[in-house]
Amino acid sequence: MKQLIRLLITLGLTFGLGYVMMVRLGERKSWELVFSEAKLGWLVAAIVWQAGFYLVYSRVFQLAMRIYGVNWRLVKIAPLLLGSIFINLAAPSGGLAGAGLFVKEAKKENQSGVGAMAGYLLVAVMEFVSLLGFLLLSFVFLRLKRLLYWYEIIAGLIFLGLTIIFMLILWLAANHSRKLHPWLLRWQKWRKLKSNWALKTTNELSQMTGLIKEKPRQVWRLLITTAVMHGVNAVGFFLIFLAAGKVLGIEQGLIGYSLTILFLVVSVTPQGVGVVEGLMPVIMSSLGVNLDIAVLGVLGFRVLSLWLPAILGMISLNVKVIK
Repeated sequence: MKQLIRLLITLGLTFGLGYVMMVRLGERKSWELVFSEAKLGWLVAAIVWQAGFYLVYSRVFQLAMRIYGVNWRLVKIAPLLLGSIFINLAAPSGGLAGAGLFVKEAKKENQSGVGAMAGYLLVAVMEFVSLLGFLLLSFVFLRLKRLLYWYEIIAGLIFLGLTIIFMLILWLAANHSRKLHPWLLRWQKWRKLKSNWALKTTNELSQMTGLIKEKPRQVWRLLITTAVMHGVNAVGFFLIFLAAGKVLGIEQGLIGYSLTILFLVVSVTPQGVGVVEGLMPVIMSSLGVNLDIAVLGVLGFRVLSLWLPAILGMISLNVKVIK
């Protein structure tokens, strides 16, 4: 119930921000004109494409879980993925709150809960690593256009730091588990977990991350699939702007998508709520996109990539509870 209330409050704040932006922008241009320029066919294409994106995203989780011996079909992973998006939005904890859903489901099926956790963490690492190329190109384009600002640089450095931390955890678990144990012990004391939690988790993580060394082909396959996933999502960004009546250039679309994901990750708000909606229309406008269309495009992408999946995830979780 608390998660639902948080979600509704966050949803209200987001659309409240969107409404205020539309009203303010409406002083310059009629929103009826903006919507009249929208293309229904492209909107349908964007919705269908986004559904395909989540199938690819589910495939990424499937490949990661298989590395750690957790075998699920896509029809099993897809609702778990949607449910984790809802949980991460309603109970934010650095995007890792949803991992508990995978762990719980794995244990219920007598599969490895630690394997599910390790797989979830590995997906996060792969998402971050594969996004670095997109961000690097975006920063080069912004620098060439003299549009690279200090807050984008700081956000990029934070993102790089998070990527290094994730990779360090996996590397320590695989090669120097004794150095990882003191950190887990501090977490155990802070969270008041069971007395053997740190030692047990260290041993299990060490065993599980060791599989990365033993299955390099599967890891590379996972990394490539994750990069493809970002590419599919980026195409969805282009499509939603086509639906808004704007054909984006390659540089505009690449920068827009990459920075949207960047601010989603590094923002202090859950899933970048408010930050993405506030910054990205301005950034897209600086790239030559009409500000009205930029607002419509950014909000449309957020609805398809965040709010609709979160709502479907909430429904999925409630259905499971009823069953």
